[in-house]
Amino acid sequence: MKEVNNARNTARSVICPSLGSLRTAAQIAMLMLLLASCAVVPPPGSRGEILPTPSPQGSATALATPSVAPAVPPPASPTAATRAPSPTPTRASPAGTPLIDDPSFVKLTAVPNQGHHQWWATDIVLEVRAMDPAKPVEVSYLITDSDATPARPTGGVEVRGSNLSAGWDPGKQYYFYTVVGGQAEPHQAANPQYFPLPHYRACLMVLGRHGDMYAVFLRENDGQLTCRVLKGSPFDSLDVPGLAKVTWQEGDHFEVRSYGNPVEVGLWVNGRYLHDEVAGQAQPDFRANPKSYYLDHYAGRPSLGMFLLMVARHENLGLILGNESEGQVGAAVLCGSHGWEKETVEGLAELAVLTPRTPGAPVKVEVRATSGGAVEVSHFAFDNTCWQWEVNGRAKPEYAPNPQSFALKHYTPAFLMVSRYGKAGIFFYNENDGRVGVLPVGGANTGLQP
Repeated sequence: MKEVNNARNTARSVICPSLGSLRTAAQIAMLMLLLASCAVVPPPGSRGEILPTPSPQGSATALATPSVAPAVPPPASPTAATRAPSPTPTRASPAGTPLIDDPSFVKLTAVPNQGHHQWWATDIVLEVRAMDPAKPVEVSYLITDSDATPARPTGGVEVRGSNLSAGWDPGKQYYFYTVVGGQAEPHQAANPQYFPLPHYRACLMVLGRHGDMYAVFLRENDGQLTCRVLKGSPFDSLDVPGLAKVTWQEGDHFEVRSYGNPVEVGLWVNGRYLHDEVAGQAQPDFRANPKSYYLDHYAGRPSLGMFLLMVARHENLGLILGNESEGQVGAAVLCGSHGWEKETVEGLAELAVLTPRTPGAPVKVEVRATSGGAVEVSHFAFDNTCWQWEVNGRAKPEYAPNPQSFALKHYTPAFLMVSRYGKAGIFFYNENDGRVGVLPVGGANTGLQP
């Protein structure tokens, strides 16, 4: 204490000469050394130091070796708090996993986001890069609700355009549309651009331009990515033997022509749903054959972005999952349906349809986990209802039973996705009159373990 007081007195004599006579130059030098020895230098990266912030187009070189996923993953977390994205990443981007690498069109990369330091508060960030400067990439992105349940499905979709910065709230599902490398609006010019992959939600991203198109089904849980990719091509027509033929006419509408029997038509485009029949008998409006269906998007804008068009009748289905751009359609076309009895996802689950014995009771699908782990079940219908659940799960007591059954959406096209840690099965279906037709989705499986 005596030494501290002496130092304080000496400091007063230096700062205020009126309090005492100045010491010799040697004394002043000794005092400066004493004060310097008491200073604390903040470590690099502390709050006291301003570090440079790289741009979103920063290095793709990994800064650290990603950790390996645990052999036995922890239980799924059904919900996660929504956090707004950082305006720019705070670190350089680590190396990611390419999900699509098409040198003439688009590259889609899943970038691990450990610690949520880059762009969004999500474990994985999706980077979309337009590969041809003359060919911008249109991005349509559907994010379903993680809190909806079979008993309480979400009943709508919020269309947000390119506004991804507002986050995603529990109890809602969202649809976004924007352009990467475009010139129509300033915010579209950036290339690449980044998109969140929210935790524990089934998502569908469509990347398209004129006749080029990819559809990507995505889901992240416990930091692991489950992904299935479909590649489309320029669309001309879809022929479903014994049911109908669908053609793209004059660059602005589809024509659906029945081969004689009623054809149910379900059209989802930019968050809007239309249900109709061709050559039907239930209502006068259903009887015409053929019929035209226009992709008139919201707010009177030109037709751009993702759409889903299904023609169906009992076991016969045909699906066009596509993107329309300036009168040109690129699409992944699914046909070759059959009556749904039992579908198997190797190493994950079995899905069997249960036909009700009571007239008027809903048809159900029974999901059985076959690998000993949980099975995540996600459902989206074209009328924008969605829900999700788990079978053989541990996160909630009600998830534990195995098997469990779920009512299928009546008279409305829909898809059911079962998934877990890189394994997935996706099934588009349509039910009417107690009969269910199903279209299993093929395509490449891709998994990422950061």
